[in-house]
Amino acid sequence: MNVYLDHAATTPLHSEVKSCLISLMDEVNGNPSSIHRYGRDARQKIEEARKNIAAMLGAEPTEICFTSSGTEADNMAVITAVRQNNIRHVLSSPIEHHAVLNTFRQLADNGEIELDFITPDSKGHIDLNEIEDWLKKHPGSLVSLMHANNEIGTMIDLKEVGDLCHSYDALFHTDTVQTIGYFNFNLQDLPVDYLAGSAHKFYGPKGIGFLYHASGCKVGPLIYGGGQEKRLRAGTENVHGIYAMAKALEVMEQSRQEFAPVMKKRKQELIDKISSRIPEAHFNGDPEGQSHYTVVNVTLPKFEGQALFFARLDQAGIAASGGSACSGGGSSHVIETINPEAEGVTVRFSIGTSTTSEEIEYTVDKVMEIMGVTTEVA
Repeated sequence: MNVYLDHAATTPLHSEVKSCLISLMDEVNGNPSSIHRYGRDARQKIEEARKNIAAMLGAEPTEICFTSSGTEADNMAVITAVRQNNIRHVLSSPIEHHAVLNTFRQLADNGEIELDFITPDSKGHIDLNEIEDWLKKHPGSLVSLMHANNEIGTMIDLKEVGDLCHSYDALFHTDTVQTIGYFNFNLQDLPVDYLAGSAHKFYGPKGIGFLYHASGCKVGPLIYGGGQEKRLRAGTENVHGIYAMAKALEVMEQSRQEFAPVMKKRKQELIDKISSRIPEAHFNGDPEGQSHYTVVNVTLPKFEGQALFFARLDQAGIAASGGSACSGGGSSHVIETINPEAEGVTVRFSIGTSTTSEEIEYTVDKVMEIMGVTTEVA
């Protein structure tokens, strides 16, 4: 059996999105900046996609800027927020995605900002009182916290954090790469200033993402050249990717009421089976609390050699990861922060819309086999 449980790294292209993409490649091939009919057709597809994405997120079309990825969207948000708004103080956390962490560290190394981190608790939760204490000292600053951690799934309340930031005239950026498509967003009501999304995390194509920047929030380009994306991002737009991304989000929005309860059930099945059969396993984050319903992160004891474990898992036909795919297989900065005493192998399993109970059962059986666990514990 082949089992794909690495959806937090990337999701397969949805069949409807694939059909849309192929059809568009046959129909639209003009440069969207050209003034002739072929160019106008391409431009129409981009603006239709922008309008549709904005509508699904409760935003205005002018607040959506297309990028090559979630990483670029995060970079564009935090770098230009700092520079366009003359921000000197930034608050983030040590368990953010490297797209945010490394960008802030570069800005700090350049002397552009003073960077502070708020330490999460052992489950990855952030204390709002600590944020407020910091904001009292640094009003008018920038706070950046991801909606759901990509490795452990722990989530923040966007409204609570955003309201707190705005009460001290601070800007709020959030990486929502893991949550767009899986949760309802109404950005008319959410106090978020900058937000990043990436199509390949919600069954769309790779190499396309977007940045939401609230009206009135300053944003500027990282890439210079032509006047594309209202002079915010130079370069010929990825017409096919943009339109397919909008289609992917539409599919997710239309089917979420069906797939979300099933995915939550599969996640609980995985937790229950691991808990009962490998009682010494330690779950990282808050898997049964305020957590994304796609992610289960567990440290399995008494197994030496992470590379060997994943090689055997791969041989069994099971795809999972030790953390963020962007880390390239290195140690997890998230686990080192919240569970520094962890011993054994840490695995992130991430559920997909089509994950079955049989796949969960097979996966736990193979994990037990790899670890040499032969007796089930009631």
